[in-house]
Amino acid sequence: NIRCVRGRRQREHARSRAERIVKELCRSQSSEEFAGLFRDILGRLERCLPGSNIYLGLLQPGGNVIKYVAATVASKMKGENLPRGRGVSFNCIGQGCKEGLVIQKEDELSSRIFSFCSDDDLATENSWPFICVPLIHNDCTLGVLGVDGFGKVGKGREDDPHPEDGVLELLQMAGIELGTSVDRVRKSTALK
Repeated sequence: NIRCVRGRRQREHARSRAERIVKELCRSQSSEEFAGLFRDILGRLERCLPGSNIYLGLLQPGGNVIKYVAATVASKMKGENLPRGRGVSFNCIGQGCKEGLVIQKEDELSSRIFSFCSDDDLATENSWPFICVPLIHNDCTLGVLGVDGFGKVGKGREDDPHPEDGVLELLQMAGIELGTSVDRVRKSTALK
């Protein structure tokens, strides 16, 4: 179907453009005031994943809590704290977790997803999959980038599963760029 191919090409182009902009924004960040950077990055990702919930959490000192410091308008995650042992986001933190997680509704890990929303929100077909990638620099994980709510996100054919090819790679790249930026700025600030 020509419409499917055209739509896929447009989404590939949007992801490519988003990748360039995310890299530029992260590499130009020089202050520890990350709110603007996080807002801009999440906004750019939201253009590629319209209507989805996208949220960014930073690992807190001690490593036992992820504090969600930024989220798209649709998400209810901003300001929430996730303690270690709840949910699956901590599965993205630590050795050997550079790829992140893609959890479908029928996967074993789906029962461990913790939602700050009502269970009804999590039960809808449109909330799956749940994707979580680490904010990482070298072997240091600084936080996570999570996405759910794919009901309005384009894909090839109707029977194709989410995420479409290229989405996970875009999120992984954003996690690496954000992790590198946060780590670089924190170290630079500590030296002053």
